[in-house]
Parts: sequence; C-alpha cells; structure tokens
Amino acid sequence: MEDKNADHRKKALQAIGGIAEEPRAVKLAAKGLQDKDAEVRQMAAAALGGMKCKDAIPHLKAALDDSPEVSSRLQRHSSNLVMRAAARLFKKYWRASERSHG
Repeated sequence: MEDKNADHRKKALQAIGGIAEEPRAVKLAAKGLQDKDAEVRQMAAAALGGMKCKDAIPHLKAALDDSPEVSSRLQRHSSNLVMRAAARLFKKYWRASERSHG
C-alpha cells in the first residue's frame, strides 16, 4: 500500500480481497480507505466486502461515509457482486448488532 503508483495499490487490494478472516488483510484493506486516490479507496471497500469478515464492517461503513465522489461511485457499482455481498454482510451484522444493543 506504500507504492506510489495508484494502479499497483489497486491491484494489491484486489489480490487481498479474496483473503477471508485474516486480520492483516483487513488492516491493509482498511488502510486503502485512507488513500488519496478515490479509485484506490473504492477498491479497498470492494476488497473488504469480498473478505466476508465481520471485522471489515466498521471499515465498510466508513467507506459509505466517504466523499460524495467515492460514495456515489460505490452506489453506481452496487450491482457489482462484491459490493452486493458487502452490503448483505453489512446489513446482517448491523441488524444483529442493533438487536444485541436494543
């Protein structure tokens, strides 16, 4: 994630997106949400969604609260399988969290 080339950072995020239940992968993808490049942040959100790990949920929520440019891109690409999976995962754990706190 330290590479100066945004395309390299996006490819790295794409590669780690399939790693499930690995805290280091979640940490790396979450770091991508802070990237200066909007497309890298979008790829980081997709990677987190692809991990299907509840530790990724707070980071996915942060992605939804990103700049209008990024959040609108995430919404436009919501038909993407990874983003739909991320949305389902987020809703599932969000509802469970609300039930346990409500």
